[in-house]
Amino acid sequence: MKTRNTLITLVTLLLATQALAFAQTPKIAPPPGTSPNTTTSANTPAAAPGTAPPQEAASGTVIKNIYCPPIKKLMKKNMYWGAPGGWKSYSQSFVNEIDNFAGAQWVGINLGKMICVYKGKQTFEFPVVLQNDTLTPTPDGEKWSKQNGGYINCLSGDILDCPFRFEEEKADKDVYKELDFFKGKKDYLENDPSKPN
Repeated sequence: MKTRNTLITLVTLLLATQALAFAQTPKIAPPPGTSPNTTTSANTPAAAPGTAPPQEAASGTVIKNIYCPPIKKLMKKNMYWGAPGGWKSYSQSFVNEIDNFAGAQWVGINLGKMICVYKGKQTFEFPVVLQNDTLTPTPDGEKWSKQNGGYINCLSGDILDCPFRFEEEKADKDVYKELDFFKGKKDYLENDPSKPN
């Protein structure tokens, strides 16, 4: 039990240290003539943060982009922050009001967890770190850094610059048609070996 508590403390300290590094990263100013919440990149989806419209994958899966929750959807309850969609903080926070998005982090190897970092209004406050336990593949994009020993950072003040990819099976499949279990067979109970002739 003591080893488990020590491990949890170390992981929490690591996340807080990395989140503090995000918080100290200067906010990137938008290009002249654009609003701070819009991007000019052709690779960035124009969807609202959350989940982008799905793209069809060749293997029968649908690829969706998942984004960190927008500031207006963040909620604080009993010193813990969270947002709809499974986003939650694992450490208590004295931050009462979120000022801006500081960046994102993905932790894992091939599959990993999504982490979003937000700054409070006061510069001396520790950043708010939200984690989503849904496993996602390694993200890519121009704002994502190279793999740094099990984690990747997205250093941007714009949520849309830091998409996570999520692959899921198509929902419109008919499982029984795919299995084709009964195709070309007579009643499978007709020749049941457990019944006497």
